[in-house]
Amino acid sequence: MHHKRLILSVIITFFFLFLIKDVFILNKPIKLVFYADGSQETEFKIYYTTNKTEQYSENLFVQKTVNLNKTRRVAVTIPARKIYGLRIDFPQSLSAITISNMTLRGRKTYNLSQHFSSLTYNDINKHQIQDGKLFLDFERLPDAFIAFDNRMKVKASNKIDIHLFIIAITLSFLFFYKLVNYLAKFKIIENNSRIDIVFICSFFILLFIPMSKINYAEISEQENRTLQKYIPLFHNGVLNSQFGTNFEKWYNDRFRGRNLLIDIYNKIFCFVNNKMENEKAFKGKDNWLFYKPENGIKNFQNAILFSDTELKNIAKFLNDFQNWCAQNHKKFYFVIAPDKNKIYGEYFYDIAKIRPDTESKTRQLLAYLEKNSDVTTIYPYATLHENKDKGLLYWKNNTHWNELGAYYGYWDIIQHIRNDFPQIPEANIIGFTQEKHPKGDLTKMFSPSQQYEEHTLYKKPIIESNEKCMANDSGKDISCKNDTGRLNLVMFRDSFTTSMIPYLAQSFKNARFLWHYKLSKQDLDIMKYADVIILEIVERGTYIMSQIKFPEN
Repeated sequence: MHHKRLILSVIITFFFLFLIKDVFILNKPIKLVFYADGSQETEFKIYYTTNKTEQYSENLFVQKTVNLNKTRRVAVTIPARKIYGLRIDFPQSLSAITISNMTLRGRKTYNLSQHFSSLTYNDINKHQIQDGKLFLDFERLPDAFIAFDNRMKVKASNKIDIHLFIIAITLSFLFFYKLVNYLAKFKIIENNSRIDIVFICSFFILLFIPMSKINYAEISEQENRTLQKYIPLFHNGVLNSQFGTNFEKWYNDRFRGRNLLIDIYNKIFCFVNNKMENEKAFKGKDNWLFYKPENGIKNFQNAILFSDTELKNIAKFLNDFQNWCAQNHKKFYFVIAPDKNKIYGEYFYDIAKIRPDTESKTRQLLAYLEKNSDVTTIYPYATLHENKDKGLLYWKNNTHWNELGAYYGYWDIIQHIRNDFPQIPEANIIGFTQEKHPKGDLTKMFSPSQQYEEHTLYKKPIIESNEKCMANDSGKDISCKNDTGRLNLVMFRDSFTTSMIPYLAQSFKNARFLWHYKLSKQDLDIMKYADVIILEIVERGTYIMSQIKFPEN
């Protein structure tokens, strides 16, 4: 009788391990490997697609910086289970490169060098294929990349985490051996009560269902965040003393049915509690949604101020920026786009301000710059408040101002610029239309069960439009030309500038809008062709200026 229980325990153990194989059979990342000939440090940006129909997304990419003076081999790990498309972007600082022996290594090795002849080329001045090598000449064009048109299908290979497998098989056998013996005794004690035995077995089966399917996605669309990565027991040859904690976080992010449970929880929470709030956003009065990260609530209260060190660092960066512009005969303007809660704070739920807006950290920064800098600063707080009666200036369900709010932000900026350049034309409003904004970025920060459509009508200016604009592949960096404009603009910006671009493009002959703040020497080359240079940043992000330095000229 004993050996029968032992055999049954072994059979159940192996059947159970088969069901939960996703726990200890892990994906080995896909690798892109190639050799490159060059003479400088180069940053490659590799975009990839994970299904047959999707286009390249700005969220799915990896970067690799390689000093080609020291090594020719470039190896890039791509965190995906399957790859159907691949694109390699080259930096503008690079003028030419030679690529060879390019392979994509997953479950099988895919020789990409054999497909050089079917590549798609963008901003490539010249290309040549010879002896399996690809020669590319960019002439420092801004959006140089190559893409493999033929849709590949490269799967990641699997590997067994032997340590986790041994733990799983040991604990599983001990558990099921104990359970089989318990059920055998239970059957005798309860006089062959089958219904009780079925109930106990069903209970334990339900306990292990979450282990039967592991979610290997990189990002949770439902929660809009990166999921915990698996860290093995021996990591980089060293015993991981935090393995238990790491594994628990990984499993809690990925077990079967997790998204369904979150959805059910959110529905119950909304039913019991009408207050919509999570770690990223909350709903205020009259269906106004507000952003919480980056000290959103404390900034509304004016509860925190800059430290002396932060003020000095920001002033140092802006002064260096200003000095470069002065030496190169450029005009520099620093623009702070007001937070939504600074303009529509009356729709916050009951939270008291610790200081008035006149004593906010932004006012503190502006006062410090006035004493310690020659930088022209623009903060359209007053302009926006003065025009609140003209229509809503921010989306109720979005972190940003709308087209009308962007226009008043633009108007404030252009008035400052016209003090130095009176000839700069201003965007001409010829009428207004109305539009809806059913869902915004704040809406998407809530679970699908909490999301709703907003049907408020917003006033949108209609302007005389003469510009032609073109965006790079990511859509972030935009170049505009307008024969009726004057002078040239380079603007370093964030998402708040996006709605201002149609207006700014009417005022300048050539305008480039670059979505970053950490300047490179390449940016200095671009700035040499500008007359006006603007650095715009949203109010809650001004602390970033204390963490970056102006590049050496």
